Amino acid sequence: MDIKATTEAKERFVRITEICGDRRKGIEPLVSVSKSYWWKGVRTGQFPAPIKLSPRVSVWRYSEIQDFIRK
Repeated sequence: MDIKATTEAKERFVRITEICGDRRKGIEPLVSVSKSYWWKGVRTGQFPAPIKLSPRVSVWRYSEIQDFIRK
């Protein structure tokens, strides 16, 4: 089995509520920006691009968000 394929299979995905947080649900943000600011940064290339699962569902690789936070 390919080690790279095994690593990718274990990748965790996060949705925007996990990235920007949700006070009503008690989810602490990974990045302290609003959802609208996050989407603006995605459009301009400032923030990582999402993976579209369906027309209304976008996710990000947790490792890419962690790399973004470190930089």
